[in-house]
Amino acid sequence: LHLDERSYLAISELFVQLTFLSKQSGALGRTISRATELIWTIETLLVESQRRPVSERVLADLAAPSTRDDVALVLHTIHERYASNLSISELAREVSLSESALRRAVRASTGFTLRKYLHRVRLLRFEHLVAESTVPFAEAARMVGWSSASHARAAFFRSHGMSPRAFRA
Repeated sequence: LHLDERSYLAISELFVQLTFLSKQSGALGRTISRATELIWTIETLLVESQRRPVSERVLADLAAPSTRDDVALVLHTIHERYASNLSISELAREVSLSESALRRAVRASTGFTLRKYLHRVRLLRFEHLVAESTVPFAEAARMVGWSSASHARAAFFRSHGMSPRAFRA
Protein backbone atom coordinates (compact mmCIF):
# COMPACT_ATOMS: atom_id res chain seq x y z
CA LEU A 1 0.00 0.00 0.00
CA HIS A 2 1.07 3.54 -0.69
CA LEU A 3 -0.43 5.70 2.05
CA ASP A 4 0.24 9.37 2.42
CA GLU A 5 0.92 10.75 5.89
CA ARG A 6 -2.65 11.98 6.34
CA SER A 7 -4.19 8.59 5.47
CA TYR A 8 -1.67 6.80 7.66
CA LEU A 9 -2.47 8.99 10.68
CA ALA A 10 -6.22 8.65 10.14
CA ILE A 11 -6.05 4.87 9.78
CA SER A 12 -3.76 4.60 12.82
CA GLU A 13 -6.26 6.51 14.93
CA LEU A 14 -9.10 4.28 13.75
CA PHE A 15 -7.14 1.12 14.59
CA VAL A 16 -6.44 2.46 18.09
CA GLN A 17 -10.16 3.00 18.57
CA LEU A 18 -10.91 -0.47 17.20
CA THR A 19 -8.36 -2.02 19.59
CA PHE A 20 -10.00 -0.22 22.49
CA LEU A 21 -13.42 -1.51 21.48
CA SER A 22 -12.13 -5.08 21.38
CA LYS A 23 -11.11 -4.80 25.04
CA GLN A 24 -14.25 -3.02 26.20
CA SER A 25 -17.14 -4.65 27.97
CA GLY A 26 -20.61 -3.23 27.79
CA ALA A 27 -23.52 -3.11 25.43
CA LEU A 28 -22.58 -5.65 22.78
CA GLY A 29 -24.87 -4.17 20.15
CA ARG A 30 -23.34 -0.70 20.47
CA THR A 31 -19.82 -2.16 20.47
CA ILE A 32 -20.46 -4.19 17.32
CA SER A 33 -22.11 -1.23 15.63
CA ARG A 34 -19.18 1.09 16.43
CA ALA A 35 -16.60 -1.57 15.43
CA THR A 36 -18.38 -2.08 12.11
CA GLU A 37 -18.42 1.67 11.51
CA LEU A 38 -14.67 1.88 12.24
CA ILE A 39 -13.89 -1.05 9.94
CA TRP A 40 -15.92 0.47 7.11
CA THR A 41 -14.15 3.79 7.57
CA ILE A 42 -10.75 2.05 7.47
CA GLU A 43 -11.81 0.15 4.37
CA THR A 44 -12.99 3.35 2.69
CA LEU A 45 -9.69 5.10 3.41
CA LEU A 46 -7.71 2.12 2.08
CA VAL A 47 -9.82 1.81 -1.06
CA GLU A 48 -9.60 5.55 -1.74
CA SER A 49 -5.82 5.49 -1.33
CA GLN A 50 -5.57 2.67 -3.90
CA ARG A 51 -8.21 3.98 -6.32
CA ARG A 52 -5.70 6.06 -8.26
CA PRO A 53 -3.74 4.21 -10.96
CA VAL A 54 -0.33 2.90 -9.88
CA SER A 55 1.54 5.45 -12.01
CA GLU A 56 -0.46 8.24 -10.35
CA ARG A 57 0.34 6.86 -6.86
CA VAL A 58 4.03 6.68 -7.74
CA LEU A 59 3.95 10.28 -8.95
CA ALA A 60 2.11 11.30 -5.77
CA ASP A 61 4.78 9.55 -3.70
CA LEU A 62 7.48 11.42 -5.60
CA ALA A 63 5.68 14.69 -4.90
CA ALA A 64 5.30 13.81 -1.22
CA PRO A 65 7.37 15.49 1.49
CA SER A 66 10.42 13.43 0.52
CA THR A 67 10.94 15.63 -2.57
CA ARG A 68 10.55 18.77 -0.49
CA ASP A 69 13.59 18.41 1.69
CA ASP A 70 12.60 21.46 3.71
CA VAL A 71 9.15 20.05 4.54
CA ALA A 72 10.56 16.58 5.21
CA LEU A 73 13.04 18.13 7.65
CA VAL A 74 10.27 20.06 9.43
CA LEU A 75 8.08 16.94 9.72
CA HIS A 76 11.05 14.95 10.97
CA THR A 77 11.77 17.68 13.52
CA ILE A 78 8.16 17.59 14.71
CA HIS A 79 8.30 13.80 15.11
CA GLU A 80 11.60 14.03 16.99
CA ARG A 81 10.89 17.08 19.15
CA TYR A 82 7.09 16.98 19.57
CA ALA A 83 7.46 17.27 23.36
CA SER A 84 9.40 20.52 23.19
CA ASN A 85 7.96 23.97 22.72
CA LEU A 86 8.32 24.17 18.93
CA SER A 87 7.59 27.50 17.28
CA ILE A 88 6.77 28.11 13.65
CA SER A 89 9.42 30.82 13.43
CA GLU A 90 12.07 28.42 14.76
CA LEU A 91 11.05 25.71 12.29
CA ALA A 92 10.97 28.21 9.41
CA ARG A 93 14.46 29.46 10.31
CA GLU A 94 15.80 25.88 10.32
CA VAL A 95 14.73 25.38 6.70
CA SER A 96 15.28 28.96 5.48
CA LEU A 97 11.65 29.66 4.64
CA SER A 98 9.33 32.40 5.73
CA GLU A 99 6.68 31.35 8.23
CA SER A 100 3.90 31.75 5.68
CA ALA A 101 5.81 29.75 3.03
CA LEU A 102 6.42 26.99 5.56
CA ARG A 103 2.76 26.92 6.57
CA ARG A 104 1.69 26.63 2.93
CA ALA A 105 4.27 23.93 2.12
CA VAL A 106 3.34 21.79 5.12
CA ARG A 107 -0.37 22.18 4.41
CA ALA A 108 0.18 21.20 0.76
CA SER A 109 2.26 18.15 1.74
CA THR A 110 0.20 16.83 4.65
CA GLY A 111 -3.25 18.37 4.38
CA PHE A 112 -2.83 19.72 7.91
CA THR A 113 -1.73 23.01 9.35
CA LEU A 114 1.53 22.89 11.30
CA ARG A 115 -0.34 23.28 14.59
CA LYS A 116 -2.82 20.50 13.70
CA TYR A 117 -0.01 18.20 12.54
CA LEU A 118 1.89 18.71 15.81
CA HIS A 119 -1.33 18.16 17.75
CA ARG A 120 -1.97 14.85 15.95
CA VAL A 121 1.58 13.64 16.56
CA ARG A 122 1.26 14.50 20.25
CA LEU A 123 -2.14 12.83 20.42
CA LEU A 124 -0.80 9.62 18.87
CA ARG A 125 2.12 9.58 21.33
CA PHE A 126 -0.28 10.26 24.23
CA GLU A 127 -2.54 7.41 23.04
CA HIS A 128 0.45 5.08 23.00
CA LEU A 129 1.43 6.05 26.55
CA VAL A 130 -2.13 5.62 27.78
CA ALA A 131 -2.53 2.23 26.11
CA GLU A 132 0.91 0.74 26.66
CA SER A 133 2.06 2.07 30.04
CA THR A 134 0.94 2.86 33.54
CA VAL A 135 2.33 6.40 33.44
CA PRO A 136 -0.09 8.80 35.17
CA PHE A 137 -2.08 10.84 32.67
CA ALA A 138 -0.67 14.16 33.88
CA GLU A 139 2.88 12.84 33.38
CA ALA A 140 1.98 11.42 29.96
CA ALA A 141 0.58 14.83 28.98
CA ARG A 142 3.84 16.52 30.00
CA MET A 143 5.89 13.86 28.20
CA VAL A 144 4.21 14.69 24.89
CA GLY A 145 4.48 18.45 25.32
CA TRP A 146 1.08 19.43 26.68
CA SER A 147 1.14 21.76 29.65
CA SER A 148 -1.86 20.32 31.44
CA ALA A 149 -3.56 17.01 31.98
CA SER A 150 -6.95 18.66 31.43
CA HIS A 151 -5.89 19.74 27.93
CA ALA A 152 -4.72 16.18 27.19
CA ARG A 153 -7.98 14.67 28.49
CA ALA A 154 -10.05 17.10 26.42
CA ALA A 155 -8.04 16.42 23.25
CA PHE A 156 -8.27 12.68 23.84
CA PHE A 157 -12.01 12.86 24.45
CA ARG A 158 -12.57 14.92 21.26
CA SER A 159 -10.63 12.34 19.27
CA HIS A 160 -11.98 9.14 20.84
CA GLY A 161 -15.26 10.05 22.50
CA MET A 162 -14.00 8.63 25.79
CA SER A 163 -11.63 9.54 28.57
CA PRO A 164 -8.04 8.28 28.73
CA ARG A 165 -9.00 6.39 31.91
CA ALA A 166 -11.76 4.50 30.10
CA PHE A 167 -9.42 3.84 27.18
CA ARG A 168 -6.72 2.44 29.48
CA ALA A 169 -9.22 0.28 31.34
